[in-house]
Amino acid sequence: MISQFFRFTGRVLFRHPLYTVITVTGLAIGLAIAQVGLSYVVREFRWEDCHKNHDRIYRVELTYRNMDTTLTSARVMAPLGPAIVSEMPDVQQAAVFRHLRNAHLTLGQKSHLAGPLLFAGPAFFEVFTFPLKVGSPESCLNTPYAVLITDSLAEELFPGENPVGKTIGLVDSTLYTITGVLEDPPLLTQLHCDLIASYSSLVASGGSLDSWTADYSDFTYLLLRDGTDRAALANRIQALFANHVTRATASHYSFSLQSLKDVYCNSYYSGNEGELYPGREYDMLIFIISVCLFILLQAIVNFVSLATARAADRHREIGVRKTLGADRKSLILQFLGESMLLTCVATLLSAAMLELLRTGYHTITPDPYNLVNLYTEPASVFLVVLLATAVGLLAGYYPALYLSRYQPTAALRGRVVVGRSRWTIRKSLLVFQFTLAVFFATVTLGLQDQLRFLTHYDLGFERDNMLVMQFAGENGPRNCTVMQQELQTCPEALSTARSNRIMGTRFLSMLYFSSANREENEIHVAKHLVGDYDFLSHYGITLVKGRAFTSDQPGDIDRGILINESFAKELGFSEPIGSLLFTDSSFREIIGVVRDFQGSALDFSYHPGATISLNPDKCRVLTVKLRPDNISGSIAGIRSVWNRVFPNQPFVYSFLDENIRTAYGKLDNESQFFGILTIISLLIAGLGVFGLVSYTVTCKTKEIAIRKVMGASTSVVQSMLTREFMVLIGLATVVAFPLAYWVNALSREEYPVRAPFDITVYVAGGLLTAVIALATCAYHVIKASRANPADALRNE
Repeated sequence: MISQFFRFTGRVLFRHPLYTVITVTGLAIGLAIAQVGLSYVVREFRWEDCHKNHDRIYRVELTYRNMDTTLTSARVMAPLGPAIVSEMPDVQQAAVFRHLRNAHLTLGQKSHLAGPLLFAGPAFFEVFTFPLKVGSPESCLNTPYAVLITDSLAEELFPGENPVGKTIGLVDSTLYTITGVLEDPPLLTQLHCDLIASYSSLVASGGSLDSWTADYSDFTYLLLRDGTDRAALANRIQALFANHVTRATASHYSFSLQSLKDVYCNSYYSGNEGELYPGREYDMLIFIISVCLFILLQAIVNFVSLATARAADRHREIGVRKTLGADRKSLILQFLGESMLLTCVATLLSAAMLELLRTGYHTITPDPYNLVNLYTEPASVFLVVLLATAVGLLAGYYPALYLSRYQPTAALRGRVVVGRSRWTIRKSLLVFQFTLAVFFATVTLGLQDQLRFLTHYDLGFERDNMLVMQFAGENGPRNCTVMQQELQTCPEALSTARSNRIMGTRFLSMLYFSSANREENEIHVAKHLVGDYDFLSHYGITLVKGRAFTSDQPGDIDRGILINESFAKELGFSEPIGSLLFTDSSFREIIGVVRDFQGSALDFSYHPGATISLNPDKCRVLTVKLRPDNISGSIAGIRSVWNRVFPNQPFVYSFLDENIRTAYGKLDNESQFFGILTIISLLIAGLGVFGLVSYTVTCKTKEIAIRKVMGASTSVVQSMLTREFMVLIGLATVVAFPLAYWVNALSREEYPVRAPFDITVYVAGGLLTAVIALATCAYHVIKASRANPADALRNE
């Protein structure tokens, strides 16, 4: 029975090889994309699973509110963690640590740039799972200036040697003794680091860990005991904090607990100060899997559309089988079996496609993390099998019901008529396919439009033809100054300026008090940037009032500050020039007001206020304005200066406009993602049109011949064959536009500056789809319109 089924099904499928290839290819593409989405989501939900107690770990976060100012922070004050452990028995342990994104270390006379550096105590290893290859977690961080390094960093610094007991320079070249070696941390954790230094080193180097309000510097993760009420614990943390500050101060703060898994999935664009990255959003995960399933549904629709289009070819077969005693149930099982067989073949092909997609994943995205291989674990293999089974049943269900309904007498007489309702269903399926294609094309173009708008948005400073050099290590500021001085006589450098950060990227925030009383209701938040004397003129930032930094005023380095117009308006000073701004330990005098500028367009979403101070010792970024008429020659000239000044260091540079575009990497990734989906969606829709046009031309061969004999021109025949498809694409465009507009508007809500509505984006999306559809069916249409009618009518 089974061999008979395979023999019969094989004959049916090989009788129409084009239909079989199109159907299998479409299903394989859809299944491969669905598996990519599944692989991606499985990987994202595995973040932080490397920690044994990941389900009981929570991060303490704070929110500061004062009038119209709201500041949320992923980091809290240093003494909070130890106080929680000592006073709350349902907290088993607290990991309090400080995080530096990049560590500059020295070994002898050589400087190295490593990954993140953590300052933590022994409790860190009780909360998180970080196995040590050498050393004891209970004692290796007990003393000041002790440090652990990862196995890979140890091999890089001390190849073939035992690094324990050796010293390296960290944090302004302070010598730290290596007391152990960490196994390389897994990639899927936000706490990935290359070094962990003892927390007590912060105190030994003169730092203060006693302030309850001055600084939000430390991450605090709590390991809770089973059954702990998280909401009640957050309230008790609030009460604990209130016991250490005044009632007025406590009224501005609130605390919350976020689970370790949620930290990763809610950190991207959370607005939290000091957030750990990389991060993700639950909404984006849901969106990605939904989009992949829509692509799969499009492939299923393609299968159903082609199966029902071929119904007329199988009516005699159905009539004969029913006459010989086959009932409807057996026919349904036969057609479902054919569908399942095609799906099995498509699944095998999709597995090969999936491997290609996983291999090429990093060529189309900057994501450094591999997708999960679904075929290496029983649970994920079961999901794939379940997915393939569901697809096979879903794709074959309607064609099976449709084909099995034919009456045997009508089928054998050749009087089976495809009713209007069947054509309506087939047209609806085609409209659905092209609606998705137009939707993806339009959303992709919309995201590109928003990205183009952001990258060209006027941030209040000049950025064209700007070459950027960054100087790392302890001597970074001095080397930056030396290079700037050497470029003063370089004709290729029109102007130079130093800063602590690259313009066009996110700046850090500073808290300022508007009076010396430093009351809580006088706090103001502004982005802060450090520059040099030439900063304003180099970037073309307009001075509105007051003066710029000048070497004639030596007090500018310690006391002077420039503010932008938005911050001046927020402060509300009747005369800002000469007014004082206070920090926790010092004050600054406002010497000038400049036009609004932002580090990034994203900064508009939080605090539009910005300040500039003068401190050459903190400037590690040198920006050089090049001659626009000969960029390559200018780079060569600056390279020669670099090689003369730093002969043993490679010349590494970037361009400011490239850095600005990189700042919008998420949007860029989204547009690439939708671009790929657009190509795939158009490919599946194109396969469907190709198959339907092929079948339509076959069915209308004699009609076309008669029309040509009666005088119809080639263009008339081509119009007849493509008119219906163009009408359906037009209808799909009308349906897709509102959906695309909604998605584009939704994606732009997280950006404070948004591109204006552009109708050409939507027109281009519809036209692109129409052109692809016409190009897909062009072969059959042209071939049919140019065929000799005598060949089709010879036997009539």
